[in-house]
Amino acid sequence: MNVVTLDPQPADLPEPDWQIEFPGQSKLALATRTTASRYWGTVVRELRGANKLAVANAHAIKRLVLAWMIYDRAALEVARSGPIVPAPKTKTPMHNPWFTAMTQAGKTAASIEAELTITPRSRDAGGELPAPPRRATPADRFLRPMDGGSRLPRPGDEPNGEPDAPA
Repeated sequence: MNVVTLDPQPADLPEPDWQIEFPGQSKLALATRTTASRYWGTVVRELRGANKLAVANAHAIKRLVLAWMIYDRAALEVARSGPIVPAPKTKTPMHNPWFTAMTQAGKTAASIEAELTITPRSRDAGGELPAPPRRATPADRFLRPMDGGSRLPRPGDEPNGEPDAPA
């Protein structure tokens, strides 16, 4: 595991060295590093856009990217072999270990996403936006209670005591 020295500028949040995290020169290792870099950029852009990016979040973002990577790999294996597989020795049906890894990685990712306020639900948990003011319409003025409390005006209830003038 590598240690990243963080600059205090969140706009320049350094990306981890994925070469150290995923060593090798195989096509799988190169694809994994590319995907991790893409995930990192997505999270950083999302947090920067919501004005919630902080240098202290760098390790949480890294853990989130790793959880997404584990989830992707496990989901691929579950898609290949299914959630139930034969046991290696007895050949009796058992839960696929990749399914367990996929489920745990999903829970971990959801927890970190909530901590980082990445999902819209967690982002809005801090408070609700005030509703826009309601615009008064002529119907509102017509239906407002008159002096006697009745909602509908009756002839002679006009404020000046005279019927409305023709338009």
